[in-house]
Amino acid sequence: MSGETESSVSGWTVDTLREHVLRLLSDDRRLLDERYASSQRLLDERYATQTKALDAAFKAAEAAVDRALASAEKAVSKAEAAAERRFEGVNEFRQTLTDQAATFLTRAEGEARLTALSKELDEQRRLMERNTGRDEGVVTARMLVFSLIAAVGVLVGVYVALRP
Repeated sequence: MSGETESSVSGWTVDTLREHVLRLLSDDRRLLDERYASSQRLLDERYATQTKALDAAFKAAEAAVDRALASAEKAVSKAEAAAERRFEGVNEFRQTLTDQAATFLTRAEGEARLTALSKELDEQRRLMERNTGRDEGVVTARMLVFSLIAAVGVLVGVYVALRP
């Protein structure tokens, strides 16, 4: 397709050139449409693959979250049970202290008993001192009686000895 010269006529006219350019444009457009359609299919396939991968990832994440929540629930229930047992122990200890406190002597009772015991001790001391004084008096009286009996015996002995 060489250009026109005087010796040879090519056969190109403005109309044929126009048709030729339009056909080239049409072919280019068709190729672009095919490439676009092909790339669109690839994009659609890639989108579908990514969507499937994301769905699978979301399902796996959801399953992991469900397992984690189940584990957390178990841990919470175990912690609640342990706390309940601890509180039961604390309550038992508290009840023991309450029972023990019920058997303790109150301050007023203790002071009353101490006062009564102090009075009893003072009374016992007084009686003991009186008995000690009485015992000393009894001992003294006995010694006096023995002395008198001895003196009477000596006098009787002297009288008997001096009597002809």
